[in-house]
Amino acid sequence: MNKVPTDEITHTITSYLQAGGSPAIAAGAAGISEQLFNQWITKGKTSRAPRALKAFYKAVEQAHAQARLRAEIAAFNDKPLEWLKSGPCKGEVDWGKRCPGKKAREEPLPEFQTQKFLQLLLKVLEAYPDARKALADAMHQTKAKV
Repeated sequence: MNKVPTDEITHTITSYLQAGGSPAIAAGAAGISEQLFNQWITKGKTSRAPRALKAFYKAVEQAHAQARLRAEIAAFNDKPLEWLKSGPCKGEVDWGKRCPGKKAREEPLPEFQTQKFLQLLLKVLEAYPDARKALADAMHQTKAKV
């Protein structure tokens, strides 16, 4: 077996990972063992790794991030309230607070009363999922036009 991944193997594995596949299954589908995949990842993380292994590690990390981002966007679009509860800022009660690692906004968020109103509106609309989705869609369309 190859000591380093070929471009074809890298492309195959990252394509499966981007589509949401697990590393072990993506590796098997590309014709390599999970053990070899893990060895390549472990070696690719090191500063002394061969260029091909570093590139493989970076490509795998990027594929994971792309799959994760696609899932987060789908959750945001399909179930915005669940995204608020479980997404990157889960548990964030005051929308004026920043998530860890997030840069400060240049413009302030809405007034305190507006934030409280939006929280109340989301709470009331929990019992009306169709209305909540319609509101989320309208807000999304308005944001796209701005």
